[in-house]
Amino acid sequence: MSTRPRITFDDRGWCNACQWMEEKMTFDWSSRKKELLSILNKNKSKTGNFDCIVPVSGGKDGSYVAYMLKYVYGMNPLAVTVRPALSLEIYRILYILAMIIYIYHQIQKYLIV
Repeated sequence: MSTRPRITFDDRGWCNACQWMEEKMTFDWSSRKKELLSILNKNKSKTGNFDCIVPVSGGKDGSYVAYMLKYVYGMNPLAVTVRPALSLEIYRILYILAMIIYIYHQIQKYLIV
C-alpha cells in the first residue's frame, strides 16, 4: 500500500511511473529529437532577442529545461516564475546558468540580470 496520491498499480504490480517508463522505451526518440531541433531552429531569434520562455520555480524540472535549451541547444531562453517560488534557490540556480528571469509578484514586476 502506498501513501503517494494518484498512484495506481497494474495487474503485474507495476506502479504508473514504472508503466510510463516502460512505454517510453517504445518511442522513436530520433524522430522526436529531429522534430525538437526543427521547432528550435524555427523559433531562434535572428536579432538576439529571447527565443523561448521557460517556466521555472527553483526545482529540477525547469532548471534542467533551461540548462538544456541554453547550453545544449544554443537558445536564449527567458526564465519566468510567479511567486511564491521554491525559496530563494531559484536565484542561485539562474545565476549559475547565467540567465535572465522575469518574476511576477502581485502587481510589481522585476527584471533580474
